[in-house]
Amino acid sequence: MIDAEQLLSNLRDIQEPAAPEGVSLLLIAANITLVMIILATLFIRRRRRRESWRQEALNCIFKARMMEPQAGLLSLAKLLRQLIHYRHGNSSELDGQAWLDQLDQEFKTQWFSQDEGQIFGEALYTNQSAGTVNLILLCDSLSTLVKSLPVTLPTNSAGKP
Repeated sequence: MIDAEQLLSNLRDIQEPAAPEGVSLLLIAANITLVMIILATLFIRRRRRRESWRQEALNCIFKARMMEPQAGLLSLAKLLRQLIHYRHGNSSELDGQAWLDQLDQEFKTQWFSQDEGQIFGEALYTNQSAGTVNLILLCDSLSTLVKSLPVTLPTNSAGKP
């Protein structure tokens, strides 16, 4: 028994480990990395949402390129109406030269009123228009114009995006 008492007397008291003196650099780096990933994801998601109309328009132009000339021309005309409606609200009351002027103003060009884009005015409603138009060249020009448009969010009636 004396051996047991002697052994017990030689034992030290239980001690807690020392408190850490600082925060681990690995933990800080992991938190910063996580915040950066979250911010990058939010940025990419916002950009995709803001650019979705452009991608849809380019896809529609690509599909129109593969169609018959008359159907492709009508598809492109419908796309232009939808694009202007998306960006500025109701524009369905415009037709003829006023419509071409609206398109020129939107795309900041004279292509619609003075060049090949005139096909989207009164010429769209004549049967001869589809036979004389080069649909592939028209699609290329429209693709370039759509890509050049600035990104703007549509506004509601209160003027807020």
